[in-house]
Amino acid sequence: LDSDVSMFMAFTGNIEFLDEDGQRYVIAISGTVDNSIITTYDFLKANESERALALTDNKGNSVEAEGVERCKYLVNLVENEYALPEQILMGSKITKPSAHISRFLGSITLKGVFGVDIVNDLISSKGRGIIDLIETLSGKQVPGKISKPSSNRKEQAQQYLSQYEKILTFLRSYGAALNFVKPEFLLDVEDYKRIISAREVSGKISKNIMKEWENIEKRFDAVSSYCWTALTFQVVKIFVVSRVSLKSLRSLPIASAIEMGKSYFTKSNVYSVSETILLKWMTAHFFQALPGVATCITNFDHDLRNGLAFYSLLVGYWPSLGGYSKSLKKNPRGDNQVRENAELVIRMLQSLQLPYVLQPEDILNPDPRDMLLYVVYLYQTLPQFIPVSTLEFSMLLGEEKIKSIELKNPSKKTIAYMARLEGDASFQITHSNIRLEPGETIQIPVKVTQSIAKPVFSNLILASRRDGNAYASTLVFTLKTSVRTRSPLKVIETKTLLYKNVIHDFEVENLFKSTCEFRITVLNQSTPRQQKFPEAFGCDKSSVSLRSGESARLSLHFLPFVLENHSCLVCFESEEYGEFVYEVRGEVGLPDPLNTVKLQAMSNESVVQDVAVTFNNPLMDNARRTYLEKHPLARQKEVAERIRKNFYLGDEMQKNVLKYHVQNSSHLISCPKTILLKQGVGRQSKAGLGGAKKAAPLYSMDQETPEKPAVKPKQPLSPSMKDSMEDGPKYNI
Repeated sequence: LDSDVSMFMAFTGNIEFLDEDGQRYVIAISGTVDNSIITTYDFLKANESERALALTDNKGNSVEAEGVERCKYLVNLVENEYALPEQILMGSKITKPSAHISRFLGSITLKGVFGVDIVNDLISSKGRGIIDLIETLSGKQVPGKISKPSSNRKEQAQQYLSQYEKILTFLRSYGAALNFVKPEFLLDVEDYKRIISAREVSGKISKNIMKEWENIEKRFDAVSSYCWTALTFQVVKIFVVSRVSLKSLRSLPIASAIEMGKSYFTKSNVYSVSETILLKWMTAHFFQALPGVATCITNFDHDLRNGLAFYSLLVGYWPSLGGYSKSLKKNPRGDNQVRENAELVIRMLQSLQLPYVLQPEDILNPDPRDMLLYVVYLYQTLPQFIPVSTLEFSMLLGEEKIKSIELKNPSKKTIAYMARLEGDASFQITHSNIRLEPGETIQIPVKVTQSIAKPVFSNLILASRRDGNAYASTLVFTLKTSVRTRSPLKVIETKTLLYKNVIHDFEVENLFKSTCEFRITVLNQSTPRQQKFPEAFGCDKSSVSLRSGESARLSLHFLPFVLENHSCLVCFESEEYGEFVYEVRGEVGLPDPLNTVKLQAMSNESVVQDVAVTFNNPLMDNARRTYLEKHPLARQKEVAERIRKNFYLGDEMQKNVLKYHVQNSSHLISCPKTILLKQGVGRQSKAGLGGAKKAAPLYSMDQETPEKPAVKPKQPLSPSMKDSMEDGPKYNI
């Protein structure tokens, strides 16, 4: 029979033949049209050597493309003469599914009840197993469940038959291709015999039909196994594989590398939309991880055999596995190198501690349906390894800190996790086995001791482990330290007088766990006024090498030009371990006096004394010479040039004018509050042998009249006092 169908179809019908004598002959016809390798598995296996896949555009036209351009096109089965698969229902060969379907269902559901022989498990459960599976995967109630089986065996068999019929109707309504599966094929052999016997006794079925039912009884094990296998895979197709959607793909980071137009996913005659998404998902990661050798993945068997696609997926979601690339054969030649890649992929999977791991033979001899299941499993599982949150520890070098992650179990089942850390050894957890009862909330403490100044990272992985029937998603948290390196580990205090250089010795200790070569940098924390002058602090060394725990003595120069307290940070930086700092605080006192003026006055007498104020500041000039000769920063050419020049260029200085603000520390003395000095203006005086005239500086006081000391009333003096005050009281300024 020829057929031309361009849409999903699964049907069973009869063709009747009538002869001249009125005899009627019936031939049953069953057909399925689908673009899913789960449904067409038998057809593809029967034509494994003849099948020809081609790239087409979204209009079905064949295209030629190379490299990454191939990824955006569709994969279609080319027209050819293909053979029909073996008629399993007409033979006696028992077809058992591989163990992959059991392991797959056990890893994605909370019902870990399936053994290696899933068919016998489902048959012996009398429908409970398949109903639980469907309801778990679909979240919907299955009609027709038997609440209380009859005590009569024949009635009980009829109950189970009705139950399976309603299950099949339910699944077909969601698109399951189960047209060839009859509810009788899902019974156990004893119930099947009871049903057939009851029909024979009733006489309502013709002898020819009864003969067919009896023939099926002879090969019932083969028929039942095949139907249960098909039913289980169809449940996976409609309730699990169908969740691989364009919406879920767009939520993944790799989506930006994939052509997301709907037409790029819906026009294949061999792969469903979900299967096409999986192929493009693998291809995108392949080109991201191994761009030099990546090719377009067009099937679930041959293109996965060299292990490169699996490697790319694992590295894409757990970058630390990239260390395996040194052992990966990127262009495997021969079976030995292909096997090495397969074994490497298995080691990578085992390092993630996934509950469902392949064997090397699964990769070396891939079955397309089993590999589809595993790719679906990876599609659902690997994104769980994208960290859900980052826990940041802000701390000082050498500090210990503990933070907690809160977990809550909102379900009605107990959930258990196996906790482990992957990354820097500075992080620690106290418990590796975590158990949460229904509704329980717990805290997971994480401790870190910061031994290096650079940020360190780790991942806390909570891998779900089966505890009873509950199984949860894997959780990953990124742990990160943020070291406050500019928060000083030590505060050093020093003091000096203005314009006077002082050398302060201090010790530095290597707190890291290894020998380090530290680069020393002094960061002066200058105020706006201090920035007009050379930086006050400087270290005598630019680097120091210290073993772990070793100390060294360094010298710090402090020469201030401003009557303010100063501070700086001394940074010790290692390329490998980061940096730490010490803070230095410098107290600045009044400079040494230029002169001592002595005033003498009688009691209640006011004395006026002129004090000479020069335009040049000799203490500052001496400080500049000292800076050039001794200060470490003077080794820098630009600093030395600035010292030699007049480094203060304020508005007054540009006009050859200096303005002094005068402060007085005694209430007995009054003086002007400000003084203006003009260079080259003043009275003339004779000086030198030639009698040349030289200008003396002239000062002018502000307009505010200085306060005079209070006059005390006169008191009679005793003779002793007169003697003691011969010369009157004396005040040294």
